[in-house]
Amino acid sequence: MHRIGYVQKRALVAGLAVLGIDPGKEKHVGQLLNPEGLPLGKAFTVPVSHAGYTETLWKELATRLPAHDPAHLVIAIETACNLWNTLAAYLHDQGYTVLLVSPLTTHHARPLHNHDFSRTDPRDAFLIAEQAYRGHFDAYRVFDDQLETMHQLSLAYYKLAKDKQRVRQRLRSLMEMYFPEYLQAFDLESKTSLYLLERAFLPHHFLEMDLQTEARQIGARSRQKHGLKTLQRLQAWAATSIGVPARPREEALRLVLDGWLAELRTLHAQIAQLQKVLIQQAQSLPVFQILVSIPNLAPWLVALFIAECRGLDANTHYKQIEKFAGTNLRLADSGNYNGPRRISRLGNRRLRKVLFQMTVQTAKVVPQVRRRFLQRQLQKGAYRKSIIAASSQLLRLIHALIKENRIYQPVRKWNRQLAPLEKAYAEKKAAAKRRAAA
Repeated sequence: MHRIGYVQKRALVAGLAVLGIDPGKEKHVGQLLNPEGLPLGKAFTVPVSHAGYTETLWKELATRLPAHDPAHLVIAIETACNLWNTLAAYLHDQGYTVLLVSPLTTHHARPLHNHDFSRTDPRDAFLIAEQAYRGHFDAYRVFDDQLETMHQLSLAYYKLAKDKQRVRQRLRSLMEMYFPEYLQAFDLESKTSLYLLERAFLPHHFLEMDLQTEARQIGARSRQKHGLKTLQRLQAWAATSIGVPARPREEALRLVLDGWLAELRTLHAQIAQLQKVLIQQAQSLPVFQILVSIPNLAPWLVALFIAECRGLDANTHYKQIEKFAGTNLRLADSGNYNGPRRISRLGNRRLRKVLFQMTVQTAKVVPQVRRRFLQRQLQKGAYRKSIIAASSQLLRLIHALIKENRIYQPVRKWNRQLAPLEKAYAEKKAAAKRRAAA
């Protein structure tokens, strides 16, 4: 626990009453605590409406705490789904200090009182207020319009990416049933694959195909990576396919497949447009120019990273970003027991994903990141864990560049330290290939 941060949070609520609010879709439930942390009256409900916010809330407060102005009251709200946003924004505009309490904090606080795991709205409202009184909260922040716009674009991007993955899995499931060998030829989402699926998807389609004509078409779309040989392989697989025969229901399957292909193309176009707008929004930020100077780092990933961090100026240490993403270590050390170290995963899942992708890219060419990646690979050999371990080096590099307000420049000493690791890693890979071939 960081003592300074905890003391600052306790000082923020010292001598003030605390209103805890458990948000809901139709009504919010509130419980008021006095400056000593004791309940003031019973819990009350506030309708989620204009009248509820502007009338009911203040009437209920006035009956329990006559002096309920911002100088005497702080308000804590549980961050459940998106139910808290409207009330938090309204109260902040009224000048109140708004505190955000995690649902995980409320969950773990339930059995502390009389070992009772009961979950009711009034009880949760009390626990929210109590945890805020004890300093277990995050302060509500209002971000500037540009960062808020980028964050909304980032949310939309990941929702579209999730939809794309869902459609991809449906396509894959269909092909696994009726022509499973097809999946050996292409990436299902490639231009070549989508072009062919619009024309053929069952084995007999490929057996009846004019190979010469289609070879020219897929050659142009795949930059000559695929052509006649690919189609001949597909035809050979089609002749001995283990797929389920589907001639009687071909028309219905064609209708279903066309719908999914159209949806996939639409999602591709929407995602590309979102990436373009995100980059345009981020280009005016000084931090964007610093981060894109890091070799092999895609601009759209940098824009997503900034959007999910809501800017990087407020972070005084790279571990703050690490903790926010949930890639910080969860330790289990007690007495003589030293448990395994795993990442907590208690953080922003989207940020964790974009950080992983950024580390994959930079671990190939940035010496500071690649050095840590190779050390882990030589020691453990688990690719994903090595990437996650190397992400802390990337965050450290990013924080240093932002703090010094400079673009990335290679340092020779890192290359000298990297050379023996590259040699040892190459030898390890060669040995693995020999064992696989034996």
